[in-house]
Amino acid sequence: MALPPPCRLGTAPLLRGLLLVIAVSACDRESLPPPVPDDATWIVQAAPTSRALKSVQFIDARRGWAAGDSGTILHTSDGGADWHHQPVPTAANLWSVHFIDGERGWCVGEGVLLQTTDGGRTWADRSPPDTPFLTDVLFLNAERGWIVEGPILDFSSIWTTENGGALWRRVETPNPTGLWSLFFHTPDSGWASGRKLMRTVDGGRTWTAATLRTAGERLNDIVWIDEKDGWAVGENGLVLRTRDGGAFWEDIASGTARQLHAVQFPGPGSGWAVGEAGTILRSSDGGATWSLVESGRAETLYDVCFVDRNRGWVVGDGGTILRFGAPDRANDNIPNPSGAPGKASDTPSTTSYIKRGTP
Repeated sequence: MALPPPCRLGTAPLLRGLLLVIAVSACDRESLPPPVPDDATWIVQAAPTSRALKSVQFIDARRGWAAGDSGTILHTSDGGADWHHQPVPTAANLWSVHFIDGERGWCVGEGVLLQTTDGGRTWADRSPPDTPFLTDVLFLNAERGWIVEGPILDFSSIWTTENGGALWRRVETPNPTGLWSLFFHTPDSGWASGRKLMRTVDGGRTWTAATLRTAGERLNDIVWIDEKDGWAVGENGLVLRTRDGGAFWEDIASGTARQLHAVQFPGPGSGWAVGEAGTILRSSDGGATWSLVESGRAETLYDVCFVDRNRGWVVGDGGTILRFGAPDRANDNIPNPSGAPGKASDTPSTTSYIKRGTP
């Protein structure tokens, strides 16, 4: 697959896991995003649904997808100014959507696995026999991917494919308690979060449990910006941070006791987390401290996705879609990487494509 442009965020994760370490000095400074506008805020975007939206992914500043309850998949090609339903062969609740480029994507939910090869204009049901409750999906390329079987009676597991989903194999995991989400920051090194944190260093073939000093709160999401620095968020406002590759995780004060569902770091020092009752947290110092941001919403927010430090989206209950940016300029000056009128690049942006939601 085509890798994201290395300069988009300066120092940021690639494709929710596939990380290339490239010096910022090698990038053209003019290609870096401008500073966040002083008047940037969270703005409501109109959605053609009142269903809960659990997952959102943008591959550039124009093209994005959101997935949620009752088989809802929405698509935008103009940065979210207009969202449209895509036809899907299921009415199941959907929990995670993931694209590796502008055409190839997957979506999972309660007993269903969907796949598209045309940007979502058509979705095919690729569910294996007796498909379980699936909470997350991640592909590194068109062949190699993983899905997470969500917690049933607090038991869960990880499945992997090396042929694009034609055949799935359950991976043995130690004490697979309440797993929910996945993140790979190199093709071999990845993490799964839930009641425990588990790590693989061989591409997901084997997993080991990390040592945590917590009260057993479920960690709903995990993100890394390099092989040393990672964050996880979860129940009771829990925010964990590691600076040594996961050997030690420290509890960071979040300023909230609300459940946090998703976290992302779209640029140097810049982090966001979202959760219950319209909670949005922001960090401007690399996750060392967090502050509450006014969202103007009371709905639970399940997912966050930024394509650069200036442009991001959040989705949640009641069809909630929020966009971060300057007021009344939702689609002004959106870059057109291809140089062709009205056509965006097929190369995903340098962002951690996070997705999930928790019941």
